[in-house]
Amino acid sequence: MKAFSLKMTSSNKRFFDGEIISLKINLNDGGYEILAGHADCIFIAEKGIAAITLPDGKKEYFLMGTGVADCDNGEVKLLSDTLVWEKDIDEFIANREMNINRENERRKQSYQEYKMSTVELAKTFAKLKDKNNELN
Repeated sequence: MKAFSLKMTSSNKRFFDGEIISLKINLNDGGYEILAGHADCIFIAEKGIAAITLPDGKKEYFLMGTGVADCDNGEVKLLSDTLVWEKDIDEFIANREMNINRENERRKQSYQEYKMSTVELAKTFAKLKDKNNELN
């Protein structure tokens, strides 16, 4: 089968850049396969498991978030907020959970600091009010 160029980019890095035989992605109405010689078009890709077939026939699976696939002049560009190889999904999930937990802790600390600042501000205003009353 004839190969074509695929460039896949996630929000933070180039994920894949090379020749492939096919790209299978999810659309809102089901799966879709792109082969060499595909007509020029743009698709909105849905999140899910997608796959590429390499020129040696090996299939590589990856997780993708919502994105856009652009077929133009025999080259396909896939842009997605999330792209993770199947073998790396467990590590990706663990890192994501760790980041969510870290963010929740940061928000909790920020809220506690906000409350402490509010108390300190109330104390300062009370002292100012007392000083104002003493002067009158």
